[in-house]
Order: sequence, then structure tokens, then C-alpha cells
Amino acid sequence: MKLKIKNLHNLKYLGIYVLAFLTCFFPAYLCETNQYNLIFCTLEIPLILLLVKYMTSISGKRNKFMLLIIIIYFSVFSYYNIRYLQCYWSMFYKVGCFLMLWGMTECDILNERHEQFIDTIMGAVIFIFTITVVVSIIGNLFNLDAIWCDLENFHLRGEGAFDDRRLTWVFMHKSSYGMLLVGVLALILKKKDLEHRKILIGLYAIAALLINSMVSLVSFMLVIIAYYVGTKKIDAKFLIRFAILGVIALLVGGIGYYYIAMYRDLSSLGGRMYIWAMYKDRLSKYPFGMGKEFYSVVFWMTTKKSGRYISNFHNTILNEMIHYSIPVGVLYSILLLFIPIRTIIKKQQKLKNIILAVAIMLPAMGDQAVNDLVLPLYLIILYLCFAEYSSDDQQEKIQRRQA
Repeated sequence: MKLKIKNLHNLKYLGIYVLAFLTCFFPAYLCETNQYNLIFCTLEIPLILLLVKYMTSISGKRNKFMLLIIIIYFSVFSYYNIRYLQCYWSMFYKVGCFLMLWGMTECDILNERHEQFIDTIMGAVIFIFTITVVVSIIGNLFNLDAIWCDLENFHLRGEGAFDDRRLTWVFMHKSSYGMLLVGVLALILKKKDLEHRKILIGLYAIAALLINSMVSLVSFMLVIIAYYVGTKKIDAKFLIRFAILGVIALLVGGIGYYYIAMYRDLSSLGGRMYIWAMYKDRLSKYPFGMGKEFYSVVFWMTTKKSGRYISNFHNTILNEMIHYSIPVGVLYSILLLFIPIRTIIKKQQKLKNIILAVAIMLPAMGDQAVNDLVLPLYLIILYLCFAEYSSDDQQEKIQRRQA
């Protein structure tokens, strides 16, 4: 597999290359109170490069409705920050990430220049992330679970910190690694001219097992199913095959469930049912958001057997709402879902895109997968998964002719 690096003089390419590299190998940061309240991270550097590029080349082809939502998000976030939160770093950083995503929407109209950009960036992200997968697997063979890139407390974490074996790498939580892994797998399946695709899929499957996240394993299978659906004409014959595939997936999922259940209680989704049940009461105590207290304040969760303390609510959207207020969390979720929902509405292969959207978003619904260190790369991957691409366009034309 070769990485084709072109137009390095262009900040648009350079910014994404550097951002992907730093996210996968050195997303260093400084905390204000804890790892969910930062005051600096190295990802700001390439993010600023990308914003300079996009903001100095304003195009009327970009999505104006998305920009409007970002402006409203910034305005509401500013109000709550001034009145209650004082989380200004997070506000500017998240708004910058969404502006970067908005800048990429100039590639919505498929032409040779945009096609080259999408193809080159997909290749770069796959190449860089695959190196991460290989290195993290090698590290795991020596019982390395995670690397914490806190500039004030840089350290390695070995296996044994948790009851289950897991693989986290530099992404703060195993769910974040699993979410990125699933997203890049989707890019591998999308890029049909990629060399050694089967080997890469096998390698990513090994990493998914080592990450040891049931949600990520389900998402992994859903991505494969989504692209299988995308290559077929939906008729009676396809539905029969799809049903058989569903039965096989259930069997494989059952085996995976049994394996993970030996180490974790899955009857309550790993305790999430208890956590979500107590969310409404806790949210009512922080109607304007917890601000910098988030993750530092712990809550007692009662289970059938006993109970334990929790510091977050194992769902990205729920955490955003209790961290920064309900209005800010709702607008954040709209921006996070904007590209998948727009694609489902606009494009022909609705079933494929619905399954793909569920697969890529599922880890964020089961944990705090979209943390600040993975947000910009995750948005880029999300965009690339649903961006117009010649092979996708040709496939849709073929399907329309067959219908």
C-alpha cells in the first residue's frame, strides 16, 4: 500500500496529513481540571492551518444551512459560557472542528479536482491509521494498553488496569479507538482500488477483537453489511441472501456476546441501563451544564448486586448536554449527525447509508467515544465515508438502470 502525497504546498492537504498523524501518534494535551477539560492540544496546530485555508477561500458552493447551525451553536455556547460555564477553550475548539467540516463541503459537487482531493485524503488517512493499528497490536503483545499524552503526566498504561483486556492506544478510551477503526474500515471498503484490501480487513478485525468493545464489534459487522447491501439490487433474491447473512451475523454476534459476557455483565449493556436511568435526575441538578466540574464530580450508581461510582454517562450526546447544557448538547448532536442525515436524504442508496451511519455513530451512543482528541479526525472520516465518489456514483447509475 502506497501513500500518494501530492500538493503538499496546499494547506488543505498538509493540514489533514498533520492532523491525522498527530491524532494517531501524539495527540498531546494539557488539562485544566481533568482530561475532559483541556486548555491545549497539539491538534490545534493543523486545525488552524485548515481553517486559514478554508476561511481565505470562501466558496458559494459550501452548505449554507450547516454554517447557520454552526453560528447558532457558537452563539448559544457563548451565552452559556459567559453566564455559567467558562469553558472557552472547548467552545472555540469544537466550533473550529465544525468549521473545518463545513469547509470540506465545497467538495460536494463531484469534479476532477474534488475527486482527487477525496481520493488522496482517503489514501492518507488509511495509510496513517493502518500504521497505528500495526504498532498498537505489536504493543499489545507486550501488554501495552494505552499511551497517555498528557504533557504534565505522560505515561504508559499496561494491561491490568481493568478487569477485561482492552486496547486503547493514544485515544483515551477503547471506544474512541473502536469508533475510528470502524470509520477507516468503511474507507477501505469504499476505496475499491486499494491494494491488499482483504489483508487490511483481516488486520482491522484482529484490532477490533483486541479493543474488546462489543459495540465496536457490532459496528464492524454493520459496515461490512452496509457495503454488501450497496453492491446489490434490492429484490426478493437479495432479501433471502440478506436474511441468511443476518442469521450468520447473529450466530457470530452470539459467540462474541458469550465471550465478552465471561468478563462483563452484558444483561444491562455493561451497566449502561443503570447509568442512563439515573441521567434525568442528575441532569436536573445541572440544568446549565456542569462546566469544568464534569468528570471530576462522581455519581453513585446502584445496580442489582451493589453499585459503583461513575464520572460520565457513557453516551457522547448525554455527556455533551450535562457538560455544556441541554441546548449546546442538542446543537452539537445536530452538527455531528448533519453529514450522515443529509446523505441519507439526498442519495439513492438509502439502506446502505442508513446502516453505515448507524455503524459509524453507534460507538458514540454507547460511550464517550467522541472526545476532543479524536473529534477533528472523526469528522474528516465521517465526511469521507459519505462524500461523493466516482465509484459510488457509477454504482448508483448501474442500479438505476437495472431497476
